[in-house]
Amino acid sequence: MGEKERKERLKEPIPERELKRRHEAVRSVMKSMNIDCLIMQNCNKHLGGYVRWFTDVFAENSYPITVIFPLNEEMTIISCGGPPRPAFPPLWATYGVKEVIGLPYFLTFNYTNTLDAEATEKVIRQMKAKTVGIVGPAFIPSTFDKHLRNNLLNVEFLDITDAIDEIKAIKSKDEFNLIKKTCAIQDSVIMAIPAFLHPRMKDIELRAIIQHLLFDMGSEEQLLMLGSAPIGGLAKHSSPYLQNRVIGENDYITVLIETNGPGGYYAEIARVFCLNEPTEEMLKLWEANIKAQKICADMLKPGANLFQIQEALNSFLEENGYPTENSLFAHGQGYDLVERPANLSEETIKIKPNMNIAIHPRLSTNTAFTFCCDNFFTTEFGCMRLHKAPQEIFVIPH
Repeated sequence: MGEKERKERLKEPIPERELKRRHEAVRSVMKSMNIDCLIMQNCNKHLGGYVRWFTDVFAENSYPITVIFPLNEEMTIISCGGPPRPAFPPLWATYGVKEVIGLPYFLTFNYTNTLDAEATEKVIRQMKAKTVGIVGPAFIPSTFDKHLRNNLLNVEFLDITDAIDEIKAIKSKDEFNLIKKTCAIQDSVIMAIPAFLHPRMKDIELRAIIQHLLFDMGSEEQLLMLGSAPIGGLAKHSSPYLQNRVIGENDYITVLIETNGPGGYYAEIARVFCLNEPTEEMLKLWEANIKAQKICADMLKPGANLFQIQEALNSFLEENGYPTENSLFAHGQGYDLVERPANLSEETIKIKPNMNIAIHPRLSTNTAFTFCCDNFFTTEFGCMRLHKAPQEIFVIPH
């Protein structure tokens, strides 16, 4: 089966031209470093971008997928499964893959914790690889890594994650179009919230409606953070575990939608919703939040370093009497919810055209909290905001 069949069966397959572009860029790096093959492993969607970027196949539900990417051959995939169950993914759903090996290994079964490593060792021996590049070593279990190093004594292992991240951070036209689709879905859902948000519903009930809308509109994975509190309190968004509170008539709610869209590309948007008139303090805080985001966005120019953006943001916050922001508030997105570059002092990747950057500084006082998040796409001269939802506090009469 070829690209035609993938289009018929898959929700939003990545065009073969895009996968070919990625593979050629990576192989050029491999040749320059004399690397015979790459290995990588992921086990979820929202932080599992390496496997999907190479294969257009995602790992999920904590079932690890290993990819072996040779310099001069097609890939091998190792996944949880085994006869008589068909191997996942089927070959027709892949591009540039010659074999899918299914084995019954599970993270909860300690006695299976080297089955995938043993299969990887066999493939590396068959191709007589001497130098193996590791992509994303933090995702590879210690049992897997230890087995390879103890049994492939004549193989040199190199961490080439930085080189792959440099390529992955720059989005192609195909990727840009998918990112725009994600942002459009998120905009639509944000604008719909005033129609169904009301007092007496629980935070988690609001979450369920948002999740349903996102899924219907093409999102593959619905990561949602939200929180409510009386006006005058702190409505900081939180995980579903803490979303059982009943929303009151004088409450405000912060909603953060961190979802992917068709094709698996992530973006994120956050807005504030009030069930009564916001206080002057909230309005002032929101205005400062928008200014803080704009300060960051205006610095998204080729050659910029996101850590320098953090320094500029904190200068603004200190001048206006707000706590400084020292968390992750500006970072790349793609197949990963959080990817490079990021506003951390250790970051080495500088801003270049065609990067998808989420910016979400948080501002709070003792009696108010605001959070505005949008995605920005870098250009040769600056950046453009991808989300179109108004940057305002939504007031919902009831």
